[in-house]
Parts: sequence; structure tokens; C-alpha cells
Amino acid sequence: MRFRQITPSDPKATKVEEMVDSAFGFYGAPYWRWKYASPEAPPGIIVIAEADEDVVGCSHYVSANYHLGGETRIEALFGGDLLVAPELRRQHIATELSLRSREIAVAQRPEARVVTMYTWRALGAHYEELLGYTRLKPGFAQWSKRLNWDAGVKAVLAGNEALIRSFPRLETADHGFRLELSGSPPLDFDVGEEGFIPGRKKKARVTIKVDDVGLAGGGAKARLASGLLKAFVTGRIRVTGSPRALWGLILVRGAYQRVLATLRKA
Repeated sequence: MRFRQITPSDPKATKVEEMVDSAFGFYGAPYWRWKYASPEAPPGIIVIAEADEDVVGCSHYVSANYHLGGETRIEALFGGDLLVAPELRRQHIATELSLRSREIAVAQRPEARVVTMYTWRALGAHYEELLGYTRLKPGFAQWSKRLNWDAGVKAVLAGNEALIRSFPRLETADHGFRLELSGSPPLDFDVGEEGFIPGRKKKARVTIKVDDVGLAGGGAKARLASGLLKAFVTGRIRVTGSPRALWGLILVRGAYQRVLATLRKA
């Protein structure tokens, strides 16, 4: 087994992106590019496990600046998206990949003072015992909501039938929609006669950028459904796209309001 770091331009990066896309479903590939290959962010650290020249696993790290309170900040490495090919699981490859990728990441970022990650509760003891991590209990519910679209996408899919009944013009819609919430991976839908379907197939696209987290993060001050038009006018939400896609949004704007409200509440 060979472990090595690659860049997003490496030919093997395509396989890594496919693995993440398969594992994370609705938002896998755009999520991977946003988190690890975006030219606007510090370069991610991508480590692969190879067997007979095939990519059988991957591990990732990104740089972070942690605010510990007051004026105290430290450089950190944030680990995530550790995957092993299904047919090779339970062979201790993930453990070895975790250890080797951490060594590579620390060598790349010697200024980092801490290495951290989030994992499933059931794996906590495993990481403590085998990898030497210390378990903490911070309140990061907001992070989980912002970085995981699964619940929102499932809610949108469940509401499509009612959405089509309420907005019959969806039958003539034929464009793509991307939601870019500040600090979160992009979320893509194809908009048409079946409602809002997760995907990236439509060529005509409209993008909605939300830089004001309060519009999408829940709570008493979030009024996305009722204040969408006002948000457009004030610039708190920016809309871009081809004329055809923008006209499609206008024709089914009520459907967009409902979908955005559903995503906010999920």
C-alpha cells in the first residue's frame, strides 16, 4: 500500500472526486471542489492510498484559524472526508491512512498547533485509542447544519409533488439552479416539470448567492420566504445567470421562495 499527497490537477484527483461524490450523494463533487480545489481558498491537502496504481482510499485536510477567545488565535489543521473503497474496508486501511495523511499534513503545515476533526460519535473511542486524539464537546450544531445539505435536499424532494400542484408553471421550466450560501458548499438543482431535483444537467443556470447567513440559518430574524424580493433589491441576495434561466426563475419565483424556505428550516 502506498500513501502520497496529490494536487487537484493530478490525474488521480478525478478518482478521488468520484469517491467523494459517490459517498456524499447530493452534493459530493461540487462539495469536494469547493472545499479542496477552490482557487479562492487555501489549498487543501489531499492524500491517497494506492494499491497496484489504483486509488483505494483518500484523506483530506484544510488549514484553519481557530479563535480560542479574546485575542487568542491559533493555526490548525482540520481533517475530513476519509474514505476507503467498500471492498477493502475492515482491513485497517483507514487507520493507516489516517496516520500517514496526518503526518503528511503536519509536514506541509508546520505552523499548525493542533490537528482536529469531527467524526461520528461511535468512532470517537476509535480515534482516541488508535490515533491519539482527545475528545472535546464544543457546540458546533450550526456548523453541522451549514455543511450538510442532506436534510434540506430530502425535504425539498418530499415536497416536490405539492410544489408542482401549487406552481403549474414548473411544467414549462427547464433550467438549473445553484444556491451558494456563504461558508457552505454549493447546492445544485435541475428545475423543471418534476420540481426541484438535485443535479447539474441543465445548461441554462441561475445562481443565487446568499452572503447574509441570517437569511438562511434559521432563527427569528430569518424571513427568507417572505422577504426574498426585498433581499434581491437590497443586495443581501445576488442573482446571476443566463437570460433564459433568470426568466425561468421569475415565472416560478413562488416555487423558489418555498424551496429556499424549506432549505432554511431543514
